[in-house]
Amino acid sequence: MSVWFQPLNLADAPQLAVHAARIYQEHYAYLWMDGGAGYVARALSVATLAAELQLAQNRFYFIQQGSRTVGFAKWVLPAQPDALGSPWAYLERLYVSADCTGQGFGSAALDFIVAQARTARLPGLMLRAMADQGAVLRFYQRHGFVLNGQERLDSAGVIAQRAMMLRLIKRFEPTL
Repeated sequence: MSVWFQPLNLADAPQLAVHAARIYQEHYAYLWMDGGAGYVARALSVATLAAELQLAQNRFYFIQQGSRTVGFAKWVLPAQPDALGSPWAYLERLYVSADCTGQGFGSAALDFIVAQARTARLPGLMLRAMADQGAVLRFYQRHGFVLNGQERLDSAGVIAQRAMMLRLIKRFEPTL
């Protein structure tokens, strides 16, 4: 598998919005009373993504196999201070097309992001995942993440029974 990561900038917002909406709805439409249309319009629109792409702390990448975009990732730096006040990286989105899951693209992207966060000398990486997605939870646990808490997705239109999210963290070993 040949995978590479294309850094994104403001000019990529329209293409990112297309991929983000498609992949999001493949995996998360079941969470919403409207099948995710409202969330996509609000959080994954060209305007919203363009604004996010302009923030210095945000890192966006397309996950590529050859010339095909198979997913995208967004991580944020700094995000969450630890007990000593050190900033943590926050993996906000790691989405892989449904027809590409289980093929190593998510693992390659996660390894890439972890390596970047380590290079930035951060103490760890934090993320949130839907509690009812057991395969996703197992994926992150295989990569060394541990449960750190839970919270409810507080957003208009979400189906209440599906709103529980898990907070997962991965502490990095100090480097000498």
